[in-house]
Amino acid sequence: MDEKRIAFLMATLDCTQAEAMDIIAKDAEIDKGGNPFPLTKEKEKASKAMRSAGRRVVDPAGKVQVRERKKNPDKEKLIAEIVTALSSIAKVEIDNAEREIHLFYNDKKYRVVLSEPRK
Repeated sequence: MDEKRIAFLMATLDCTQAEAMDIIAKDAEIDKGGNPFPLTKEKEKASKAMRSAGRRVVDPAGKVQVRERKKNPDKEKLIAEIVTALSSIAKVEIDNAEREIHLFYNDKKYRVVLSEPRK
């Protein structure tokens, strides 16, 4: 099996037998969870920063654009109706006018979250 793989790597990558054997050894180390190519602390920090790039939209002037969420009047009205219906039996607080309310009933706190599934 190894001879076939070495010959395949030599033919496809145009490398020597020693380089093909080194490739196989590095692959085996990676498969076991090792890191055959360690980075310095500075390079690791830069790599992590590049991998965790956010979804912020930056305009050409360098300012971050914040997308404003569309208001959903149906959800606001529904939350208001739920609050009026439950206010007679529990203390109700609106945490988010379109999404979430908190109820206090029998010295316990409950949270009701309204979500609208996608179409």
